[in-house]
Amino acid sequence: MSPFLLKGQQFLYPIDQLDEDNVLLMHQISSDDIELLVWNKNTKLALRELTSLYLPAHVQLLPNKQAYSFLDRGRIRIKAFTKRTPKTIDISQPICDIQSMRWITDEQFYFVAKFRGYYKVFLYDTADQGGALYALTNLDDDTNYTFPCKAGDRLFYLAQTSDGLFQFVSNKWHPHRYDGNRNLMQYQGLLGCCLDQHAKTVMHDNPLCFLQMLDEQHGFVIEMFEKKSYQTLFHFGCCAIHVENNNCTIQHLFNFTLPENLIVGKNSTRLYESIYPLLPRYYKQSIYFTTYDLECGHCYIAHYDLVQRMLSRCTVNRSAAIAYQHLFAPLILDNNQILAGCAYHTDSHYRSALHINEINGLVDCDIPVIKDFCKEKC
Repeated sequence: MSPFLLKGQQFLYPIDQLDEDNVLLMHQISSDDIELLVWNKNTKLALRELTSLYLPAHVQLLPNKQAYSFLDRGRIRIKAFTKRTPKTIDISQPICDIQSMRWITDEQFYFVAKFRGYYKVFLYDTADQGGALYALTNLDDDTNYTFPCKAGDRLFYLAQTSDGLFQFVSNKWHPHRYDGNRNLMQYQGLLGCCLDQHAKTVMHDNPLCFLQMLDEQHGFVIEMFEKKSYQTLFHFGCCAIHVENNNCTIQHLFNFTLPENLIVGKNSTRLYESIYPLLPRYYKQSIYFTTYDLECGHCYIAHYDLVQRMLSRCTVNRSAAIAYQHLFAPLILDNNQILAGCAYHTDSHYRSALHINEINGLVDCDIPVIKDFCKEKC
């Protein structure tokens, strides 16, 4: 039996636009059965791009859009669309627990990984023979550096010190090559002296995460509110960041909620990528985000206008609104059309977002499309 016919909840959501006609999709059949699809938005047909031998997470297109990277059970893999199988980048000790990564060029990406018990930020160059690893943050302290974002010639990130304080930090983009054969203490001392680091302690009552800088002065960050053990929803706030003269101000914009079972629930009900497909998307003067409707018990997509300071509920075609359990992961295409991901059941009571033709093997996908906004004042 084809895995597309298995009963239960499945997830289908867009990752990125490949060209004028094609979109890369993630199809989660179960927590241990995930496929990537290339979907033609005109024909509505999709081809399998990556087999279920891999468990992809944090899929990122390379700048040339001829290949993509993903994390597979903690290992970095890169696959060209013209190749049948991906290649693997193995980064040896003392680097472990690799987190999200971002590409700068077709050969270089930066990422977060654990180094001697603390999270640090690194740069990796695939063009160098055998690969080259560079440090972007201080390795010789007991601080966790997370959620890096390069803007201009500076690197921004969040730091959490041993006493629990959160800092908004930036330093000049100045990679230092890490050579495992060199004396570690000598290397760390050199690094500590060379970094031009500016930190502004953020007096915030709640943890900060998922930093996104639009340029060297403007960005966004997510704050997470305390969750009681009996609560089934996570509560978040989206905040704007403004940087001027090495000072940082944070302005709260809006709140949103997400169901616990999609993020940390049972394998049969949660997203394999956890919160990442549910994060806000920033586009021009707008923010598109996923939030939970207590009345209907489903997630929907909302819109925040940064100019008018207005919230809007995004509407989709009526059949999609009725058929799908959750709507999330909005993707704004080049023609300003907005696609949405969905959670759906494969039983007879729900419309399936994906069908397979048993004769020719083609996959027919029906992705929800956002039609309009229903505006309401914040």
